[in-house]
Amino acid sequence: MQWSSLFIGILIGWLIEWLIDWVYWRKKAAAPSELQIQHAEESAVGEDELATLQAELARLQSVEDELAASRQEADSLRAQLADANAERQNLSVRLERIAASAQKMPGQLGAALTALALGESVASVKRSEFVVPVEAEAEDDLTMIEGIGPKISELMNENGIRSFAQLADAEVEDLRAI
Repeated sequence: MQWSSLFIGILIGWLIEWLIDWVYWRKKAAAPSELQIQHAEESAVGEDELATLQAELARLQSVEDELAASRQEADSLRAQLADANAERQNLSVRLERIAASAQKMPGQLGAALTALALGESVASVKRSEFVVPVEAEAEDDLTMIEGIGPKISELMNENGIRSFAQLADAEVEDLRAI
């Protein structure tokens, strides 16, 4: 009977352990504890917050991209503005030089060039009224042109036409008036 008592004792011990396990431990494991419920709720709230933060991050990244594009455009516009200012400065210097040289020219030519430099109209000033000093330009023999004799050449010289270039620049109506 010794073996049977041992066997019955092991069987009864196992049965008691199974009942204790079933009644006490498994019920507690099957039923969620308050801590587990609280943890589950916090996890759900955390997931909602995570989703919200991820959406905010995506929005901020798009704003950052737009800002970078705006900065590049601003840099490009600054460069264009600097180029335009340099161009304006160069044109201003040229205008001052033209106005200064026009004031040195005699009579109505200086006044007309000054008016042109300032953007005013010089339509009333005739070309034949200008007195242009001939310094660097050499006189050409205008009688070499067929139809211009010594008398017409002398008239043209008196009216300031002494070279082929001046004759080419002269207006037909001015030549007829001579």
